[in-house]
Amino acid sequence: MSPSTNATTPEAGSVPLKWPMEDIRVCLVGYHGALLNLAEVFRANEIDVVCVVTHIDDRTGKKEPEATLSRFGLFDSMSEIADVAGAPLLCVEDPNSPEALASIKETGANVAFSVSAPILKAAFLDNFDGWVFNLHGSRHYRGRAGLSWNILNGVVDDSVVLHWIDLGIDSGDAVSEAPYTWPENAYPVDLFRAQRKAYGELAQTWITCAKNGSIPKIGQDTTRVYLPSLYTDDDGWIDWNRPPAEAERVIRAFGWPHAGASAHMQAANRKTQQRIHVARAHIAESPMPALHWLANGSVLSASRTGGVDVACGGGVLHIESLRTRDDEVPAGEIIRVGMRMRGKT
Repeated sequence: MSPSTNATTPEAGSVPLKWPMEDIRVCLVGYHGALLNLAEVFRANEIDVVCVVTHIDDRTGKKEPEATLSRFGLFDSMSEIADVAGAPLLCVEDPNSPEALASIKETGANVAFSVSAPILKAAFLDNFDGWVFNLHGSRHYRGRAGLSWNILNGVVDDSVVLHWIDLGIDSGDAVSEAPYTWPENAYPVDLFRAQRKAYGELAQTWITCAKNGSIPKIGQDTTRVYLPSLYTDDDGWIDWNRPPAEAERVIRAFGWPHAGASAHMQAANRKTQQRIHVARAHIAESPMPALHWLANGSVLSASRTGGVDVACGGGVLHIESLRTRDDEVPAGEIIRVGMRMRGKT
């Protein structure tokens, strides 16, 4: 599936392939489980991957959220990806540095594909004479954190976009896109899983285009917004003055593989409070009397072995469970009637 042109984008064009297919030598760059999909597709099509370049050396272990993605079977180590590619692993702090570019050049790479790499600058692009491509996880938004932004904004479908890299952010001309969807109650890990399946499809599309002698250049929609990265500790707080539907989306958007949306659980005497991470919640279906906004955050009812009802933005949010390290427990084991949920401050 290729992106359609519209009034905001120029007509589609293409660039002739510079080499015979047997002379293509691929550099994979970044830090993402989808690099494995690319390595598998290139190897299956007998295209040489000559180096795998990463700015994060995870040979001694992964940090979050990649560690959680690994437990879901969605993020192989970079050394495992290099093994599948049959190529050396180059761990460099900055792939744009002269030292990194010299090491990449020694491998003979002439085409690069990136997924979640640092911003690749002019020196990197010049090293490949512009033949550098990126796989971006959203046709809706430029920038990172597209999976969580999709959930926050109530979106239920998107596309992975394969595009040429220019000096902007996710703004280069597109080659193709592959759609993916998810259920309304999905967490970022569910979107990540659906997205992973689309990356290999795009790599195969690129190869098909190369075999036909040219790579498409389709102007991307210039009106796409840039949304900033999201940080769980700073941004993942529940605002109990917002409607329950919005609070529920915050809980999912900062859920697995992230640490979970936060709230302060205030004791009934209001003298102490404890930070908690909400795992699962849904909008309470039972009708409630109209409550003044000062009731927002109040724990209205609780079951010791089940969930709790919390007043929230003119409605009620039923909190099913809380996160505890790598596990979750029923919310009623920790939250009691008389307590109050507070936000970040």
